[in-house]
Amino acid sequence: MPTSEYFLIAEDHGLTNMGYTLFMDLHFRDSNYKIVNTMKDLQEILEQQGHRFTFAIWDLELTDDDMTNKIDFIEETVQKFPSMYILIVTTKNKLRHVNQLYGAGIRGFLVKDSKETEILNAIQTVLSGQIFESKLVKQYRAMNGSDTKSTSPAEPNPFLSLSRREQQVLRQILEGQRLKDISSDIGVKQSTIATYKHRLLEKVNARNIIELHEMARLHNFV
Repeated sequence: MPTSEYFLIAEDHGLTNMGYTLFMDLHFRDSNYKIVNTMKDLQEILEQQGHRFTFAIWDLELTDDDMTNKIDFIEETVQKFPSMYILIVTTKNKLRHVNQLYGAGIRGFLVKDSKETEILNAIQTVLSGQIFESKLVKQYRAMNGSDTKSTSPAEPNPFLSLSRREQQVLRQILEGQRLKDISSDIGVKQSTIATYKHRLLEKVNARNIIELHEMARLHNFV
């Protein structure tokens, strides 16, 4: 018998939390999974069981009120539990943070009034290991680029989608600091900084540090 997968539903409203659970039971009844629900204490759940989860429906309202702290917490969670794919479900007014959220490592973003078909599509897409972008997200990104006008309309600025922590690591790399020194300064493992470096190269489409410097100058990051 195959090992069960563990899904996390982190939503602070009881009826909504129950609704997501029933939705999963209805559409994924043939899948071998177990659901863990939480309406609070998300950090405690992750500390105890984070390594077990492969998927999470995550309400942004469940954590710290400060948006920067929310994004940092998501980024830290993704770094610590890379096998857990996060689908954010939140209110429409959080759409303005969507680039930072994807930069932090989420796999999908939905607003709470999304239609059932779109929710199902989002969950299926994320569970398959792909990135999900709703029509609303695509429209927002098309209208706003990456929050501001890019250097070239045809080439969106990839640096503006980086999370705050990624920008911090990038600046230190561009200053010529060693990974060991960066890890000591930030307070994370050197292997984590190496992962950041790899992700940064991928996100800005640079093959090496020289190209990273060139891209940073091109997009006025330095």
